[in-house]
Amino acid sequence: MKGIRESGIDLLGNFTWGAHFAQIYQSKEEYLELIIPYIEAGLRNNELCVWVYASDEDCLYIKEAMTKEIPFLNERLERGQLLLIPFTEFYSERGSFSHLYVLNNWSNMIHHALRNGFDGLRLTGDTAWADQESLSAIMEYDHTLDSAIANLPVVVACLFYRGNMDIFDLAKVIGNHNYVISKQNGKFEVIRNMKLLVKDEQIHKSMENYFRLIQHLPVAVFIHDAEKIYYCNQSAVELTGVKDTHELLRMDITSLQPEQTKHTFREFVKKTLNNWNKPEYFTTTINCVNGVVKPIIPSGSNACRVFRYLRLTSMLM
Repeated sequence: MKGIRESGIDLLGNFTWGAHFAQIYQSKEEYLELIIPYIEAGLRNNELCVWVYASDEDCLYIKEAMTKEIPFLNERLERGQLLLIPFTEFYSERGSFSHLYVLNNWSNMIHHALRNGFDGLRLTGDTAWADQESLSAIMEYDHTLDSAIANLPVVVACLFYRGNMDIFDLAKVIGNHNYVISKQNGKFEVIRNMKLLVKDEQIHKSMENYFRLIQHLPVAVFIHDAEKIYYCNQSAVELTGVKDTHELLRMDITSLQPEQTKHTFREFVKKTLNNWNKPEYFTTTINCVNGVVKPIIPSGSNACRVFRYLRLTSMLM
């Protein structure tokens, strides 16, 4: 899932899925100067772009500025490729920051992007609304976000208002992000967190090796959620009798099940997605495209705990 993406920001150039950077700003003009080209690049490259804003006034200001800079903005708004969302709907549950609430919103956004044909998700979140207690909670959440999205089709820009932060907050922002951009003496400067960048590269290489191994396993492997198949190996293609992986990825995972076992299979998937502690097994059959019905034993494990994808390994009985 390591894909090169255009950042739209000259200081950063291109980056990969999983990029997680911050901007520390002192005025709205500063973040507009940086984030508008970042959003424009996402719109041009078939990404679902989401801007979580800090106030209704900011929303009007952002939309007006983007309309001037992005000639095709209204078209993309109408298509639903750009979403402007208040912080109360993304970060805050009952008036305060909620880690689990945000992660659930992440999961929904990623699924929405992929189901609607976008390559992935490009998100911008402004934290200017946060009081000190919420800001501390955001820092803790940010610390875990980098590893959580490292292998997902997501890039994230976090905006921090300098006036809300002390020196310790600044240090945490630098420690939590691949890159931090701020304006000094009228010029944007970037701080690169080499420790995180090296770690991310190691994770990407590990995942490449993982998928290379899966591709050659003699058992069928599917990675999917309750509806969509996101990945399958060659053994899965051979098991189902489809022409190639592209054909299989266009199918609903439950469409492979006989009608009489679809409900049982959906319950199996639901149980496995919600059970993070142990794999699940059961015996069923699968409908091949040539009409053959094969008995299988699916073994499911929640391969991505935060964003709830299921790795399903099917063995012929």
